[in-house]
Amino acid sequence: DYWLLAYGLALSTSYIVLGAVALDRGGPTLLSACLPWGLLGLMVVLNVELIRILDSSWSRGGHASWPVYLAYAVVVPGVCAFVALARERRFAVPLGIALLFALLVPTIFWMGGAMRLSGKVVVASLVLASAVGLIAAGA
Repeated sequence: DYWLLAYGLALSTSYIVLGAVALDRGGPTLLSACLPWGLLGLMVVLNVELIRILDSSWSRGGHASWPVYLAYAVVVPGVCAFVALARERRFAVPLGIALLFALLVPTIFWMGGAMRLSGKVVVASLVLASAVGLIAAGA
């Protein structure tokens, strides 16, 4: 059911938020190194999700396991808190929107929506919107 991809997406998002908070608040330099690694992981996972919509056997519906739900329960409020508390809004708002769009991608697969053409379009649109948001944020 590819729950590991959703878990990797949540982990990459948490790395991005840690790095972005360190950059926004002038935190430790070590934490700011999390931003490029998180972006790299996010792009890898989103590219695999794009590949998944091309084959109907990979696009079938499934479910997530408890580590994914736990990771999403931590990372979604973390992204929202970062956007709400950020000093630099021109960076934080597009980045937060891009991350939330990226986190929505696995939910389309879990509902079985990626089997139909409309679901494939939604997945591709979410990935595109996430990429545009990352570009607008300067990441």
